Amino acid sequence: MELPPLPTLTNEQQEDRVIVHDLAQRLMAMELGFGTGQISVGMSFGLPSSLSKNRSKASGKLNSATDVAAHLRKRIMVLSAGVIGEVHWFHKLLGFDMENGHVESIYQNGVIDGATLTDKDKIQELLIILCGIEREPSGNYQLLEEQKLEIFGEIYQQSTRIFDSFSEKLFILANLTISERWSNRGLSVSGERLAELETKAETLLIKSLSTCE
Repeated sequence: MELPPLPTLTNEQQEDRVIVHDLAQRLMAMELGFGTGQISVGMSFGLPSSLSKNRSKASGKLNSATDVAAHLRKRIMVLSAGVIGEVHWFHKLLGFDMENGHVESIYQNGVIDGATLTDKDKIQELLIILCGIEREPSGNYQLLEEQKLEIFGEIYQQSTRIFDSFSEKLFILANLTISERWSNRGLSVSGERLAELETKAETLLIKSLSTCE
């Protein structure tokens, strides 16, 4: 059975997608103990893009290969949250569940940053380093790809479990963020303002859940 195609998005829809992507990464970073800051959405190479700064830095010195591997895994989890957020956003937009083919398409053609890099581009680079730490090195290209896929599958599943814990809050927060003041250059929301919006989103979520009881 042929998969329903993903639609061509309007610029406004793409901006909404970027916001969900960036907020998903922000919430995941907070869950993992990373610092966070403002989010910014603007145009890059003619496309609405994520211009937010990455703050997923190690909190202390990485003294061993094990420390480096743990940090890389967390960094990949933050990037994966953006992909998972996009998948959920498309589900809400289209009203049907995303099949594996859809997820792969979203992963391949995800939100770009100011250098036109997607989460996949960054994840693949980090996975090569992670394989060098956690797996025996090999000159076999196919084996390396299998190792990368195996490790990414583990990390993606772990990321999904954490994402599910804040997914409802994410979309309430996204709606609040989208309603902030836009300029002709896009949207920039400070970390302080986002913290205020997160508190509001949590309050709205609690009210919504209490209404459903």
